[in-house]
Amino acid sequence: MNTSGYTLIEVLIVIGILALVMALVVSRLSRPSDPVAPFAAGMVSYLNSVAADASSREQGACVSLHEGQIVTTPALTPAPLLLPQGVTVNLPEFCYDAKGRVSTAQRLTVASDDASTTADVLIDPGYGNARLGVN
Repeated sequence: MNTSGYTLIEVLIVIGILALVMALVVSRLSRPSDPVAPFAAGMVSYLNSVAADASSREQGACVSLHEGQIVTTPALTPAPLLLPQGVTVNLPEFCYDAKGRVSTAQRLTVASDDASTTADVLIDPGYGNARLGVN
């Protein structure tokens, strides 16, 4: 009797598992991703970089929203941060001093265009560390 090879049941089980994995992968790839959370995390990094650059240059810098970009005045090391499509930011102009500090706490809100998803970026007074808030 020949005992090498696979039974029909074993082959069907493997095909079923592969079909399930493929269905999960396809559904994951076809779902539009929400740009709010990744952009908010990138904004935290950007603002911390601006604060560090202002401190290292011993030169204040103001942050504002201009034509769909977050920019610094004067222009510091980080290039302007471009808002992705479908994202809006509530960003009043604020400034870091020459030590990378802000005088008052800042709450910047990142939202999807339909406001179904939001994230807060908080900047603490004092040393100006930006962090994600809890929504």
